[in-house]
Amino acid sequence: MTLNQIIQRIKTIALRQGQVKSFFYGSVTDFALSHDTAYAACFLQDNGGNIDPDGKTLSFNFKLFLLDLVHVADEAKLNELDVQSDMVTAAQDIIAEIAHSSYSDWKPSSANNITLVTEELDDMLAGVVVDITVTTPYVKDVCAVPGLAQPVYALVEWDYFNTDPYATIATEEFRFSRQLPIGLPSYSLDFSKNANYKYIALKEPETEPEKLGWANTQYNYGTIPDQVFKQPISLAGYRYYVSRTPVVIDSTHTIISFNV
Repeated sequence: MTLNQIIQRIKTIALRQGQVKSFFYGSVTDFALSHDTAYAACFLQDNGGNIDPDGKTLSFNFKLFLLDLVHVADEAKLNELDVQSDMVTAAQDIIAEIAHSSYSDWKPSSANNITLVTEELDDMLAGVVVDITVTTPYVKDVCAVPGLAQPVYALVEWDYFNTDPYATIATEEFRFSRQLPIGLPSYSLDFSKNANYKYIALKEPETEPEKLGWANTQYNYGTIPDQVFKQPISLAGYRYYVSRTPVVIDSTHTIISFNV
């Protein structure tokens, strides 16, 4: 996963939580200067990271702020505590979804430090800061012969399409725009609402274990092949999975997992 994909997924998860009305990524200064924030707000700040080539991992550290307005007219301290309590509950919801097993392409930290905060910007704010770390597989993609085009067997490629790609999917002109590292027992494809009612295709090296099933929710799943996905085809060292028809995605569950 790229940094941008991680941020976008955290944003999607945060905005799905019922209390959070807005999401901001950047520096504390930028957040403080933003005068049109809707509260409760989720603010994500990067806090460094780590590349481990030997362990084949890439880690990003973040501070996740959850802040809401404090009414200061009466019983300000009690109102502050109420807001902090609500934001801790919101943080629990968000961290639980970040750690959900359906996201097999990242590994979040299992223990997260929290700090209760009160901030006075344009308004009095209170809430919680959660320290989180997200670790993803790190793939070293180095060509053996510089300048010579070679298959990139370290990646799984996938995409969604307006028309059936089955006939042309294995041609040199065909391009996928999304990638995942290999070596996982399952692949979770993170779709947006734009992917609804479109054809889905996935390309993996034949050295990978063949994927036998797919799942969108506990009620929307199947084996491969079935009425949703065709029999995989193998060509030139790759295996291709293509949907038979445009796929209907549950608007609240935009993850489709392919499993061994």
